[in-house]
Amino acid sequence: MQRRVGDPVAGGFVANLAKPGGNATGFSSIEYAVSEKWPELLKQIAPKLARVAVLRDPEQISGGGQLGALQAVAQVLRVELFPIDVREPQEMKDAIVAFARQPNGGLISTTSALAQIDRGAIIDLATQLKLPAMYPYRFYIPEGGLISYGPDVVLQYRLAAEYVDRILRGAKPGDLPVQQPTNYLLVVNLKAANSIGLQVPESVLDSATAIAALARRNPNAARLLEHLAASHTLAEDAGKIAARATAKTLVLNHLVPSDDPTLTDTDWIAAARAHYAGQIVVARDLMEMAVA
Repeated sequence: MQRRVGDPVAGGFVANLAKPGGNATGFSSIEYAVSEKWPELLKQIAPKLARVAVLRDPEQISGGGQLGALQAVAQVLRVELFPIDVREPQEMKDAIVAFARQPNGGLISTTSALAQIDRGAIIDLATQLKLPAMYPYRFYIPEGGLISYGPDVVLQYRLAAEYVDRILRGAKPGDLPVQQPTNYLLVVNLKAANSIGLQVPESVLDSATAIAALARRNPNAARLLEHLAASHTLAEDAGKIAARATAKTLVLNHLVPSDDPTLTDTDWIAAARAHYAGQIVVARDLMEMAVA
């Protein structure tokens, strides 16, 4: 059972995604098309962006596909890409510093495992050099990252647990399709944006998750984001879980943010409804419900 494999077919783990065959299945970590959103979002935040350093591992199986997707959209955006190898940390840092000497630059950190390991240093360096930086996962944000767009990793682990349960109950791994991410999260760190002198446009903020919306109004945004990401479930995810459990009714409670007038019951229901067709109830304090 594979979790968060970049390209399981290219890596030779499975024959194809729909019918893996053999004794393996699992979850891929990203679709290459998602990479195209990274420079688009970065340019929305930094309109003068003309050059982007791309942190990547040339030996990573999915690295070529991600770079190819980035190159395709970079031509449309008229942005020049500068690939930087992450395998040698000091050489990577020196290359970023040299890149930042020219104006109108930005940085994209791909899904490289090596970049994830060294993410603290990368985030600190991007902030120090005032480079607008895009990251592939939301766990970069509590550590000071500017913006992230990528799959909901927590949801993938929950779904992986379901696959393990099915396999233990007798299902053959090769008969279970390899699943690609279906739920993507955009998270923006306004504190990080302010620190490098960026004004995040409303169009980007409106696309961010409710978690980020709450953090925008909280002075302790980084710690709040870390807590919410670890201990709360998105309404979309609740809908997916209810659908897989074939529940007749889904009750949404402990809603966060609860004091945002722009978020109504209709919004919470619509988020869950995208994945669940049963009855949805938005709970309130002291509400009583009959249990059949």
